[in-house]
Amino acid sequence: ATAKTELARTLRWYRRFLRVPIPPSQAMFAIVQGGLFKELRREAIAAINKLSVFGTAIGGALGKSKRQMYQIISWVMEHSDRSRPHHLLGVGDTESIPEIIRLGVDLFDCALPTRIARHGTALTKNGPLDITRGMFKNAFRPVERGCACAVCNRYTIAQLNFLFKAREPLAGRLLTIHNLYFIEQMLVGIRKQIESGKF
Repeated sequence: ATAKTELARTLRWYRRFLRVPIPPSQAMFAIVQGGLFKELRREAIAAINKLSVFGTAIGGALGKSKRQMYQIISWVMEHSDRSRPHHLLGVGDTESIPEIIRLGVDLFDCALPTRIARHGTALTKNGPLDITRGMFKNAFRPVERGCACAVCNRYTIAQLNFLFKAREPLAGRLLTIHNLYFIEQMLVGIRKQIESGKF
């Protein structure tokens, strides 16, 4: 009952908000709520499809597993207006990105790449790498061989390991640069696969 009540309140809020003039420079997204309930998600997307908004965002409770999250996204996408961009709120780990794009998500946001960077974890093609471990104190090689980011071109894992051990704020900033570059290059690759019909 709570999810249904909250969804009704959200839809009322959208209708009220859309009576306010929106500057042409701003793009309004309406968020599809409804928790873990298929019928509520479908009710939400049916209502949002009728609103004069630029895009559709998928938010709220997305389940306790990736499988459940993918199921919820598919419920929404089955009935969504595909002419609008779709944004998934708060998801952007490397495992989920290809699947959420396959389901029709165009945009997403996630603090994961920056959060794990602050704690010493780098994203690599072979999976996450915790460069704070003692075994890396003499690893005089880049975080990712062949990576063209500014960090991999100038710093070694050993140097980053030392900066983390010394609790230098620069360490987290450098690893953030690498992780964001890694995600962007991953997306460049997916875009090319989509364009060539191989995704």
